[in-house]
Amino acid sequence: MTGSYVTLDGGESWRNFNLRTVVYDFEFDPNEESTVYASNTGLYRSDDKGRIWQLIYPDPDDVIAERMEGDHADQRYATRNGMPDGRIVKVRVDPADSRHLWIGLEPSRKLSNTAAPGYTGATARVLVSRDRGKTWRVLAGVPGREVLALFPGSWYGQPGEVTVFTGSAGARINEETGAVTDLPLPAAGGLIMADGGRSEARGAIIYLLAGMQPVAGGKVDGGVYLSRDGGNSWNQANTGLLVDWPCAGRLPAFRTLAVCEGHPEVVYLSCDSYPISVNGQEQEHFGTFKTADCGEHWSWSYRGSEQGVLTNNYTGYWKDRSYGVAWAGAPNSYGICPADPLVCFSTDNRTLRTTDGGAHWEQVGSRDLPDGSAATRGIEGTTTYGVHFDPFDKEHCLITYADFGLFQTFNGGRGWLHAIEGIPLEWRNTCYWLELDPQVQGKIYSAWSGAHDLPRTKMYRTGGLERFRGGVAVSVDSGRKWQVSNRGLDENTLATHILLDPGSPPESRTLYICAFGRGVFKSADGAASWSEANVGLGENRNCWRITRLPSGKLYLVVYLDIKAGKVVEGALYSSIDQAGSWQRETLPEGVLAPNDLAYDPENPERMYLSCWPLHQGDHESGGGLWRTEDGGRSWRRVFNEQAHVFAAALDPRRPSTVYINTFDSAAWRSEDRGETWHRLEGYNFKWGQRPVPDPYDPDMLYLTTFGGSVYHGPAKGIPGAAENIANYREAWRLQP
Repeated sequence: MTGSYVTLDGGESWRNFNLRTVVYDFEFDPNEESTVYASNTGLYRSDDKGRIWQLIYPDPDDVIAERMEGDHADQRYATRNGMPDGRIVKVRVDPADSRHLWIGLEPSRKLSNTAAPGYTGATARVLVSRDRGKTWRVLAGVPGREVLALFPGSWYGQPGEVTVFTGSAGARINEETGAVTDLPLPAAGGLIMADGGRSEARGAIIYLLAGMQPVAGGKVDGGVYLSRDGGNSWNQANTGLLVDWPCAGRLPAFRTLAVCEGHPEVVYLSCDSYPISVNGQEQEHFGTFKTADCGEHWSWSYRGSEQGVLTNNYTGYWKDRSYGVAWAGAPNSYGICPADPLVCFSTDNRTLRTTDGGAHWEQVGSRDLPDGSAATRGIEGTTTYGVHFDPFDKEHCLITYADFGLFQTFNGGRGWLHAIEGIPLEWRNTCYWLELDPQVQGKIYSAWSGAHDLPRTKMYRTGGLERFRGGVAVSVDSGRKWQVSNRGLDENTLATHILLDPGSPPESRTLYICAFGRGVFKSADGAASWSEANVGLGENRNCWRITRLPSGKLYLVVYLDIKAGKVVEGALYSSIDQAGSWQRETLPEGVLAPNDLAYDPENPERMYLSCWPLHQGDHESGGGLWRTEDGGRSWRRVFNEQAHVFAAALDPRRPSTVYINTFDSAAWRSEDRGETWHRLEGYNFKWGQRPVPDPYDPDMLYLTTFGGSVYHGPAKGIPGAAENIANYREAWRLQP
C-alpha cells in the first residue's frame, strides 16, 4: 500500500514515512545504532533512525526522471546508464565492515544492462559496494527472479565472498573474481524463504523453507532445512511440524520463516494451512511455529482456526471482533530483535508483538478505549474514499473505507467505531460513498460493494465483476445500524457512488446511484425502491461518479472498460431531466479515463475534470486536470497530463482555490483556478485519492489515500517541511 512506518517505542506508537513506493526490505546496520537501509526501486539510507532518508542508489546525479506509469502509477527511476532496472528486494550490511554492502536486484521486464557474468534476462543480480553505497559493481547473475537472502562471507571467515539464495538457486560468489559456485538445494521444489544468523556459540546457520510434498517410503520432501557449512550440505529440520498430521493425506503449507540473527537457534515459522482431524471433522489451523533448538523441536507459538486462537495467548482488538481471527490468517513476515529472540513482531492483516518469546502475542495497531471505540497508534494500511460530516453534529464524522467498510466517530475523532451492523457480509468490504440527509437528523444513505479498489482496472482486467455483491443501505440512527434497501436492484449491484437531490421532499428523497458495470439507478421514494436510468448511455456502463449542479443538471463520469484485452474509452454524460435520459458530452482530446468532476459554485459552468493517464506511445498521457468554462463544450488542460489525478476539490469560501490529490506522491493547490500550482509540502503519500476541505476550519484540509488512511493538515501545506527523502529533486517529477 506504499507507506512505511517506524516505531521508536516498541510499537506503542508509529510514524508514517514515504519512500516513493512499496519498501521490500529494511536492513539495520549492525555497527551503527541510528543507521538503517530501505530498498524498492532505489536504495535509501537513514542515519537518524528513519526520520530523514537519502537516495544512494541510483546516484541522484545519474537520475534523469522519475517515472510513474500504469493503473497504479508504478514508480521507477530513469537513469542515464539504465541502472537499476528492477526492484531491489534485499539489502545486507557486512557486520565486519559497515562500508561493505550488497543488494539483490530482481530483473525488470524491460532490461537495459546485461553486463553481469552469467546474467540473462531471467536471472537476479547481486551488486556490491565497498564505499557505503557511493559506487556499485554488478557481481553476478543468479538463476531465479527474487533474491530471498544474502549472507556475508565474514560469517565464515571469508570476507571476500557472499552467499545468495533465490527461489530456485543457491550460489556463493567471489567478489574479486566474480566466480560463482553453485550450491545444492535440498528440496525438489522451489524455495519459499531463506534466512540465517550467527553466534559465537552456534556459529553461522542458514535455514531454507520449501513447500512440502510426499515422496516414496512415506517420507516428506520440503519443509525446513538447515546448513552449518554455508550451504554445502543440508539437514531436514521438521521434527514436531507433523505431530498432528496426516489429515486426508494433505500436508501443511508454510508461508515464511525468520531467524534471530544473533541467536540462530531461534526460528519463527509461519504456517498458512495445517489440516487436522478433530472428532472426525477436518479443520484448517494456521499461525506461528517456533523452535529454540535449531529445529530439533517445533511447537505452536500462536495457533488459530475458525474457532478462535486455540493457544489462548493473544490480546485482540476491533478487527478480531468484526471479522474473527481466521480473517487475519498466517503471518506474512516476522521481525526478530537480533540481540533478543524474545522480541518479535509479525504481520498478517494485523501487526502483532511478543516480548516473551511467543508465550503471549498482542496487536499494536490500535488501542481500545473505555467506551468501546478504538484509537489508532499510527500504523495505517487502509484505503479511504471520503470524509463525511454530520450537518447536525460537529463531533460526528464518518470515513468510507475499502476492506473495512465504514468507521465513524461521535467525539471528534478521539475514538472510532466500526459502523457495519446490518450490512450483509458479502458487501462489507467497501463503502464507497454516503450521503447524510441535510434535513433529517440521523438519516444516512450509503453505497456498498464487495469489490474493492474500483475504478482501478486490476479488478476487471482479466475477469468480470459478477462474483461480487453490493447495493444500498440506509440508517436512521446516525450509522449505528443499517438496513438494506435494494428493491429493484440486482444482487450484483456494485454501488460506487450515491447522490441525494437536496431539493426533493425529505419524506421521499430522490437519490441516484452508480452501479459499476451496470449503469445508473434512481429512487424517488427515499431508497425504498430503485429503477434503471440508463437511457442514452453507451455500451460502457462503468458508472463511477454523479455530480449535480445547483440547477439540477446531472453529470455522470463513466470510467474506462477492458473488453477482450482492449481499452473501451470512458465517457462523460449529462442529464437535464433527472436522469430520464443522458446525452454524451465531449471529453478533452486524448482523455480515455475520466475519474472525477467538480464544479465552481460561483459559476457552475466552470468545472474541473480529474483524469487518469494511460500509456500511449512511449509515455503516459491523457491524465491530469482539465477545466471548462462553458459546461463541457470545450476543455483546457490545467495540470500535467502524466499526473494520476484522482479527484479535485474547491475551497467553498474561495472557489478560485483548487486542490488535487494524486497517485504521484503529491497533492497540489492552485489559487488561480489551475493557472499555477504549488505542491502541499509536508504531504507525500504515494497513492493519494481525494482532497476534502475541512468544513469547520477553512485553513485545514483532509486528504484521503489508497493505503495511508486520512491525512489532516494545513490547506496551504507546511512550507519548508523536512522531506522524507532529503536529496529528492523536484525536477525529476512528471517529466515527459
